[in-house]
Amino acid sequence: GFLGWLYETLSFKNMVVETLLKITYLVASIFVTLLSLGLIAVNIISAVALLIFGNLIIRITYEFMLIQIITENEEKKDVE
Repeated sequence: GFLGWLYETLSFKNMVVETLLKITYLVASIFVTLLSLGLIAVNIISAVALLIFGNLIIRITYEFMLIQIITENEEKKDVE
């Protein structure tokens, strides 16, 4: 339950940064998608471009940061 999760978090068995990164990715994707839907009334080509490329850029950035975190974790494991 909660105490097990708390113990794993405080003993650094679970990384909080990965969870925060997932939440940030989700919020950013929803924001860009809603922004592009609102932009449809102004210019449909811009809305479609924002929908595609905005979410693509967010995904690439998310995966790049996730790779950085994973490599840092692996380097720390190699030192131990």
